[in-house]
Amino acid sequence: MIEAEIIERIHQSVSDKMSKLLTKELVLKSIQLICIAIMIGAVRTATARFVQDQVHTPGHCLVWVRLCCEKASQTCDRVYNSNIFLYYGIDDDDDDDDDDDDDDDDDDDDDDDDGDNNDDDNYGRIIWLQWHIIIIVVDYADNDTYNNSKEENKDKEV
Repeated sequence: MIEAEIIERIHQSVSDKMSKLLTKELVLKSIQLICIAIMIGAVRTATARFVQDQVHTPGHCLVWVRLCCEKASQTCDRVYNSNIFLYYGIDDDDDDDDDDDDDDDDDDDDDDDDGDNNDDDNYGRIIWLQWHIIIIVVDYADNDTYNNSKEENKDKEV
């Protein structure tokens, strides 16, 4: 099962101190919350759809996830450098019949700050859930955008 592999990968990659705090059951619950967040639009529907298009795999999203016990004051740069990469499939056929995903499609297409009708500003967008779960939806293949978002975050710190 994909869930078991993900849980094992997360559990093996955390430090000994954290593995005592982060049980496998908590990891599974966290993954479930992530999938629910994507499906109900806590991660913006347009962003999730945009990333799906980049992956060319229907029903899947690229999600950067970091499970941490630190406070939410980390910089985006530190998050990028210490993330665990997960590729997690979402079964759209089972739960996509409700209207949660479809209501916001029209007005989410141009929510970025530059008004140019693309989703460039979604790179490095951070959403916080319970247990300090950081979700960053990115197209990791676009290094220029990745580097730009890191520089912008450094500017914000100063």
